[in-house]
Amino acid sequence: MVLIPGGTFTMGAVKHGDEPKRRQHEGPRSGVQVASFAIGETEVTRGQYAAFAAETGRPVGGGCFTFGFSSIDDDTAVDPDASWRKHAFEQTDDHPVTCISWEDARDYASWLARRTGRDYRLPSEAEWEYAARAGTTSTYFWGEEGNQACAYANGGDASLARALPAVKDMTARALREGDTSARMLECDDGTAFTSAVGSYRPNAFGLYDMVGNVWEYVADCWRESLPTSGRAYVEDTCQIRRVRGGSWDDWAEELRSARRSRVKPDAPRNDGGFRLARTLSATEAERIGE
Repeated sequence: MVLIPGGTFTMGAVKHGDEPKRRQHEGPRSGVQVASFAIGETEVTRGQYAAFAAETGRPVGGGCFTFGFSSIDDDTAVDPDASWRKHAFEQTDDHPVTCISWEDARDYASWLARRTGRDYRLPSEAEWEYAARAGTTSTYFWGEEGNQACAYANGGDASLARALPAVKDMTARALREGDTSARMLECDDGTAFTSAVGSYRPNAFGLYDMVGNVWEYVADCWRESLPTSGRAYVEDTCQIRRVRGGSWDDWAEELRSARRSRVKPDAPRNDGGFRLARTLSATEAERIGE
């Protein structure tokens, strides 16, 4: 875990024209105060999740949305045999765990909190963006050029196009149909699917894979407006949850620091995973100047 000092940052994307493809729910921008907290240096790995599954007897599968391996045009395509142990692409225990749901991620955090006596949890959406930006206000945490992503993130690039030509064809078709964001990265990050965590350059907070590799579940329920505080927005009945950061199959537009998306909490995906946050003890907060 990396200790993140609290502060105020401007959340969201700048107006249309200044940040291409800004979504309506990425603004209007506002200053958000975030208290000090800790967040995982990397995404939770398959090996770490395996320890949780073994100790708790958690069921392995039940199916998984498998982008690129079912129908490329069907965002509900579920492979009933896929699971976090069984993918269409190769993984090791050093890769981020995928094909787990938001509920699985929440329960992993609760399990670790019980084992350690420390307040492990999913980060709030505001904490996630504050950590991802690491003091930057640019479109990407490395600057304004999306095609520099391959040094910092595992996204939808030349490696993916070679491994899954159907993704390249889908992208070209979307561009012809008028989606100007439909452009694969014009670089090669060396990995078609998930990569071992920590394989690319970190951001200024020393956090790896804050964008790319896998979308990361956060604690918030979905709502259109941006958060107004560092706390997670929750409802009694939450049918849709937030995810942030883009994944191995995403265009540059999806890797922007402001990009927000959503998932059903009980729906595993082969491009979805998570990292943990932790509330600081008084001693830790004092150590970083709170």
